[in-house]
Parts: sequence; C-alpha cells; structure tokens
Amino acid sequence: MRKDKDPDEWITNLERLREHIAECGKTIYENELVMHILYHLLTEYDNINDQYLKDLDDRKNVHLENLRVHL
Repeated sequence: MRKDKDPDEWITNLERLREHIAECGKTIYENELVMHILYHLLTEYDNINDQYLKDLDDRKNVHLENLRVHL
C-alpha cells in the first residue's frame, strides 16, 4: 500500500481484482486476501498487523470486513 492511498479504497480495489480473477476461473480465498493486505501494510499499522497475524497463527478466523474497520 502506498502512503498516499486510503486503506479502504486500496482494499476495495483488491476486492475488485479478486472478482475479476474469479471470473477467469481462479478463486482467491478471503484468508489469502487478508494475508496479502497484512503483508503490504505500511509500518504505521504495525500494531494492527501484529495482532491479526497472531490471530492467524492461532488459527482464529480473521474476516476482511473486521480488518477494514480496524484500518
């Protein structure tokens, strides 16, 4: 994610890309999209990032909409 980009807009664009890819026959699961988002967040979101990565490591369900709200 670029510094000048709003996280909500960025996630919306990723969701659109996910839909286009699905139309081509490849499924990108929600947890894969969440992982992509977490790995590409700016350092200013490190606290949120760390918590969500810990939840994933603990095999907890992490929902895209919850992540979006926290960002």
